[in-house]
Amino acid sequence: MPKDFEDCVSKIKAQLMMDKGMSDAEASSNAHAICTEQFKKLGKPFQETEEKLDIDGHIIVDENVKLIIGAKIIKVEEDLDEAVWPTSLRNNFPDSSFAYILPGGKKDAEGKTTPRSLRKLPYKDGTGKIDLPHVRNALARLSQTQGIPASAKDRIRIMLENILKKERGEE
Repeated sequence: MPKDFEDCVSKIKAQLMMDKGMSDAEASSNAHAICTEQFKKLGKPFQETEEKLDIDGHIIVDENVKLIIGAKIIKVEEDLDEAVWPTSLRNNFPDSSFAYILPGGKKDAEGKTTPRSLRKLPYKDGTGKIDLPHVRNALARLSQTQGIPASAKDRIRIMLENILKKERGEE
């Protein structure tokens, strides 16, 4: 397996374990599927997988990689690097980059909530610019996110859907 493919799998696996709470084996399978499809699109060498995985947070690989989350199907973005922000980067984002902040935290000297784990569903980058791959990801993960009241989830869903509608010119 090429080194850059291994790096891709490692990076995505860590992200899936952290964000989705997947087991090591589950995250490994999903990360391999995501990277396989990304490398196919880029025409890079990789070790192809024949795996087809099911709905429990798993990814099905066919012509396009699709994340199956609940009843929603989310297409993995062309530029995978933009769709994954490492924790070290997200920790530097302002609170306004997140769709929801769970109660119980305190503000640090920079005005950011601590602990950082209370900040949920990033959808803007560190400069406050909306990032569409993360808007889609936040929308897909919303129903699985623990601790957010149903009424807040409804408001967040509407906000994120409106961002996507505006991008598609539907507003």
